[in-house]
Amino acid sequence: MKNIYELTSQYLELQDMLSDEDVDPDVLRDTLEAIEGEYDEKIESYCEVIRNLESELHGVSEELVRFSIRKKRLQGNIDRLKKAMQDSMYKTGRMSAGGKKFHVYVKKVGGLLPVELDVPVEELPPELVKYKIEADNEAIRKYLDEGVASPWCHYGERAERLVIK
Repeated sequence: MKNIYELTSQYLELQDMLSDEDVDPDVLRDTLEAIEGEYDEKIESYCEVIRNLESELHGVSEELVRFSIRKKRLQGNIDRLKKAMQDSMYKTGRMSAGGKKFHVYVKKVGGLLPVELDVPVEELPPELVKYKIEADNEAIRKYLDEGVASPWCHYGERAERLVIK
């Protein structure tokens, strides 16, 4: 059985032959029917493989969800145990503890002290605020829908996708 690339190439050659007046129309029709049949079978085979892969992908996705839940649960247990140790160390005044295998101590993290605002960002002086400039796509769409010629923007092409039913 031919692969899809060979069939595509034959199909394109046949389309070129359609414009050639020297080629017998009956031969063209018979060849086209044969190629179309093979092509349709190949597409069907691809669809079957795709469906099988999609089914396997669905199973993998379910496993990922299951593992994600398990990961969160394990991380939660680790965090609770660490917090219990840290709370105990604060209450007992011991900032260091351990034995032969492990040494545990409490350490301040991060390089810079965190900044906590006492007022809303809107009340800060302008020199202490960062502004992010971004395009307002909704306003741009309205502008383009009005039919005004624009030197700054235009509608692009929508993407295409293959649909298997």
